[in-house]
Amino acid sequence: VFNFPGFDSGAMSSIVHVVFYAAITSCPLPYLRFPGYIGGALFIPCVVYGMAVNPLMVLVAGELDESQVIRLPRAYLLILLTVGTGTAALGFGLMMLLMEPARRGTFCGRLRLRDYISELFDERTCSPDGIGLDASRAHLMKFSHHYWPMDALKTWLEQNWDMWIESPPPWFTTRFIKRFIRVAPPEALPMSVLKGLAEKYSDDKNPDNWSSGSFSSRESKGMGMMTIRNVNSDSRPGHSRDALVRRETKRRRLLASSQRKNHFLWVAALFCGYADLITTVLVAFAYLRMGTEGRIAAYLIFGVLAAHLLSEAIITLGTGQGSLAALVSLGGGKLLWSTWHVVENRPIGGGLSAISGLVVARCTHTVLNSLPQAVVQFILVIQCDPSEVSWLMLLSIVGCSMSIGYLVASTEFTVDMGTHFRVNHPSFTGVIPKRSTIRQLLIMGGYLLFIGGYLVGKLIALTTLACASLPITVVWCTIEALVLLLLRTVAEEGIWRFHLDGLSNAPASLLIHIILYIAMAMAPFPFIRAPGFVGPTPWACFVVYNLVINPVMLFVALNVGVASFGPSDIFWTALSVSTAISVLGLVSVWLSMNSERRHTFYRPLSLKQLLNDEWEKRTLTHMRDNTLAEGLDPSRAELLKISPRFWVPSEKLKTWLSAWSDWEAEKPAWFIDDENVLGYSFIQHITKHAPVEVLPRMLLFKLLRGAKNHGEEMELSPDLDSQELISLVKRRRYVRRGGLSTKVLPGE
Repeated sequence: VFNFPGFDSGAMSSIVHVVFYAAITSCPLPYLRFPGYIGGALFIPCVVYGMAVNPLMVLVAGELDESQVIRLPRAYLLILLTVGTGTAALGFGLMMLLMEPARRGTFCGRLRLRDYISELFDERTCSPDGIGLDASRAHLMKFSHHYWPMDALKTWLEQNWDMWIESPPPWFTTRFIKRFIRVAPPEALPMSVLKGLAEKYSDDKNPDNWSSGSFSSRESKGMGMMTIRNVNSDSRPGHSRDALVRRETKRRRLLASSQRKNHFLWVAALFCGYADLITTVLVAFAYLRMGTEGRIAAYLIFGVLAAHLLSEAIITLGTGQGSLAALVSLGGGKLLWSTWHVVENRPIGGGLSAISGLVVARCTHTVLNSLPQAVVQFILVIQCDPSEVSWLMLLSIVGCSMSIGYLVASTEFTVDMGTHFRVNHPSFTGVIPKRSTIRQLLIMGGYLLFIGGYLVGKLIALTTLACASLPITVVWCTIEALVLLLLRTVAEEGIWRFHLDGLSNAPASLLIHIILYIAMAMAPFPFIRAPGFVGPTPWACFVVYNLVINPVMLFVALNVGVASFGPSDIFWTALSVSTAISVLGLVSVWLSMNSERRHTFYRPLSLKQLLNDEWEKRTLTHMRDNTLAEGLDPSRAELLKISPRFWVPSEKLKTWLSAWSDWEAEKPAWFIDDENVLGYSFIQHITKHAPVEVLPRMLLFKLLRGAKNHGEEMELSPDLDSQELISLVKRRRYVRRGGLSTKVLPGE
C-alpha cells in the first residue's frame, strides 16, 4: 500500500501505482527512488529497462504496422531514439558524477520504508514539527500506519501519553490525537485511551452505535481533546489490556463493515437516483427520433419525470428540510442528499430525523418516479412494433424494476434494524432478527421476490387493461384509491389527513394518499403498514386484494376493447409465475421473521393507540440529533413532535405540561433544543399546535404577549378567567392561521 494517509487503501494504492508506472516509464524523477515510492532498488533497473526496451518497441511497431500508418522511415526513428537515449545516459552519468558521493547509494541500495522509518524513529532529533526525539517521532506518524514501528511506538506512547495529556507539547494537537486514535492499531494504543474508547462506545451508554447499523464518518473522527482528557477515568477496572484490545479490534471491524455498507449506500443511491434518471431521459430522446407518435410518448415520459421532481421538491419543503434540499430535489439528487446526511450523521432539518428523511426519499423516488416510469414505458413498449423496440427501452424498464426492488427491500432493513426506529418504536419494529445472518438473507431474498413478483403481476394486469380501455382503467384505479382512503380513515379512528407536520393540510394529505395508493398497488413497502401511513389491517387487505384482482383485470383487458395483444397464453403464464413468485417471497419473509412481530402485519393499530401506549411505557428515546435520552419526559416530548394532529388524551397531556415552569428553570436538552439544528423545536410545536385547553396558564399569558385590540396592546389581568384566556389564545391562533410569528423562549 502507499505511504500517504488517505491513499493507503487498496483502491487508492492501485491508482497511485498506475501514476508511478507512468512516471518511471516516461519521466523518472529522481525523487521516486525514495522508499515508499519506487525505491532505490528498483529505480535504476526501471530506468535501464525503459531505455533498453525502446528500440525493441520500435521494431515490433514496424512489423505490426501493415496499414502503413507510420510514415517516417524506420531508420529515422532509430536515429532519433539513439540520440535521445544517448542524451539521457549522458545526463544520468553527469548527475551521478557530480552529486555527493555519500548519496549515490540511495539510487541503488535496497531500503524498505518500514526500516527507514524505524531508523528515523530511533535516531532523528530534528523534524518540521520541532526539535527533539518526541517531535520527530510525532512527525513520522504522518506516514501511513502500515509502516509504523509498532513495538517501539507502543512503548513510547505508554510511557508519555498521560504526561502529554496534562502538559501538551506543540505537536500534540487535537488533529494528531484524532488521527492517531482512529488509525493506530489497537495493540499500540495506551491503556488510558483503550479505557476511554471502551467507555465511549459501551453498550449501556450508546446501544448499537458501534455494534451494528450505520456508523458515521463524523462519529469516527469525533474524539476531540475534551474526550481524550476524560479517558483516564477507569469505568471498567476489571478489563485487562488484552480484553480492551479485543474490544477495540471488534469495534473497528464492525466500523469497517459499516463503512462498506455506507459506500454501498452511496453507490446504490447514485444508481437509483441518476442512472435511472439518465436512462429515462435517453429513452425519451429515443422516442423523439421516432416521429410524431414517438414525440407524444417522449412528452409523456418527460411529464412523469417533471411531476416526480416537482412533487419531491414540494414534499421536501413541506417537511421543513429547506430550500437547498428542495433545489437538490428538483435536480434529481434527493436520494444522494438524504444518503449523505445519514452517512455523515447530520440532521436533515424539519420534523424528520436523517434516517426518516432517507426513508421518505426512497419511498417518494420509487412511487413518483420508478413505478410510473415502469408503467408508462411498459405500455409504450408493448404498443411498439417489435422492430422499433431498442435495447435502451428494455434496459430502462429493467433499471426501474431493479431500482424498485432494491429500494423497497433496503428501506425495510433501514427502518426495522436502525437504532432510531427500534428504540423509539420497539413494539412495532424488530421484525428482522439481528443475530441470524441466514434469516436476514432469507428475509431480504423474500422481500425481493415478493416485490418483484407483485410488481410484474401488476404491470401485466394494469398495462394491458390501460391499452384495452383507458377509461375503465381510470375508473377502476379511482375506486381502489377511494376504498383505500376509507380503510385508512377507519383504521385511524376517523382521521384521514396525514400525520406529519407540514404535510397534514388537505392538499398535501391527498398527495400523500396518492403516493400510498400507488405504493400499495405496485410495490407495498412493508414499513407503510405502520400506523399513520396505511395501517396494518388495510396493508394486509390490499396486498391480498391486489394478488387476487390481477387475474380479473387481465381477463377484462383481454375481453374488452379493440387492442390486440397476440396469444393470451403468454400473459396468463407470466401473471401466474409472477404471482407464485410473490407469494413464495411473502412466505419466506413470514417464516423467517421474529414470530412475536407477525401481528404487526395485520392486527389493527391506530397511531393514536400507538402514541398512547408509548406515552406510558417508553423510557428510552433516540432523539433527532442522534443522541439517546432516558426517562419519560424526553420520550413524551419526542412523541408530541411526531404530528400536529395526533395527541394523547387531553387530561394526560395537561397533567404532563403542568411541569412547564420547572422545565424552564431546569432547561433540559429536549426542552431547549436548537431549532436551527433540528429544524423544529419542542416549544414551538407545543405553542403552535397543542390544544389550547391543555396549555399551562403561564404559557397562555406568554402566547398573548404583544397582542393588540383595536390597534392598542392588550392589558391582561393576572386574575383573568381561564376560559376567557383560552378563548383569546384561540382567536389569536385563528387570526394568525400559522401559529405564533414570534418565538416563545423559556424563561421570558
